[in-house]
Amino acid sequence: LVGLPVYFFTRGAIGNSAAVLLMIGLMMPFFFFAMYERDGQPAEKILKNRLRYKLWPKDRPYRTDNLYKSMSKKEVTKIAKKQTAGSSGKASAKKHQAGQKDQSRCKAGQN
Repeated sequence: LVGLPVYFFTRGAIGNSAAVLLMIGLMMPFFFFAMYERDGQPAEKILKNRLRYKLWPKDRPYRTDNLYKSMSKKEVTKIAKKQTAGSSGKASAKKHQAGQKDQSRCKAGQN
């Protein structure tokens, strides 16, 4: 559609071999866009995506809210509030190291 009219109109002015080279040069981009495909995408889409990547701004102002992170944070604060409210009137429990006996329970002479 592009190559033959260019060839017929230019062969008288620039010569046969130059007209053929011009025709080939003009037809190559159209052939490339018709035949090239990468990862299931035609060349037009690849070119469009690359131009969008180069020309559009890199920073994205929109941020998504992580629902699971906010739920976890709410749960942690709820547990912390319960612990601080519940432990204000109670005495803290004794903590023992593993493998050691409680000296207050041991009777005299027994180990």
